[in-house]
Amino acid sequence: MHDAGMVHSKTLQMALHKMALHKMALHKMALHIQGLVSAIIPVYNGETFLAEALASVAAQSLTELEIIVVDDGSTDRTRDMAQAFGDPRLRYFRQANAGASVARNHGVEVCRGEMLAFLDADDLWTPDKLRLQMASLERGDGDMIFGNVEEFASPAVTLPGASAVTLPGASAVTLPGASAVTLLMRRTAFERVGRFNADLRIGEFIDWYARAIDIGMKPAMLPQVLTRRRLHAHNQGRHNRSRMVEYARVMKLVLDRRRKTH
Repeated sequence: MHDAGMVHSKTLQMALHKMALHKMALHKMALHIQGLVSAIIPVYNGETFLAEALASVAAQSLTELEIIVVDDGSTDRTRDMAQAFGDPRLRYFRQANAGASVARNHGVEVCRGEMLAFLDADDLWTPDKLRLQMASLERGDGDMIFGNVEEFASPAVTLPGASAVTLPGASAVTLPGASAVTLLMRRTAFERVGRFNADLRIGEFIDWYARAIDIGMKPAMLPQVLTRRRLHAHNQGRHNRSRMVEYARVMKLVLDRRRKTH
């Protein structure tokens, strides 16, 4: 009888715990604003380009949005730039340096939007990005809406081989951009996939996207240029050997996970 009573007590405690978690989840969902897009911008030492990135979000033709800046432990004037931007839709958060994955996850945690979008602090959105993606999402084109990316060389720096890079005003050669900076999706769908892997500082979106595809999330690619990716002195190492090794490690992680689940 004593053992039966203990089992019943533990079962009741577990049930109450699950009810409490469910209630917390419902409360959190109620705080999310229907139709609102949360533009989440992780930034580390981004004083040079942050204002331009913020301006490209503030200029969106879809105005039902909030701007979430997550400062990943910057040591420059990033905080001043964000707080001086002057748009009431912007909220600024700071964390100890932990990488873009953790910063994006932090943004998801504190944002209030029903829809999620991400932008890097040195890149730009085209003015109709969110409006076009919202229309696509509402048509049911997919769970994850992406678009084309145009790369351009920052006029503030001289890059090796810059003549081969698409410059503003030049004839654009665009590429499909299945990446964090072109993504728009519903928060509920994002939470089904899960957060970005906090252990990865390179290739985190490859890992996240693979998980999304593996659970049946449908991608859609719009033909328009939605994001302009800036090439500058501090991101030109993206093709160097050490980064390629990290990308290979992420792909191995994805393949190993798929082997275990099939």
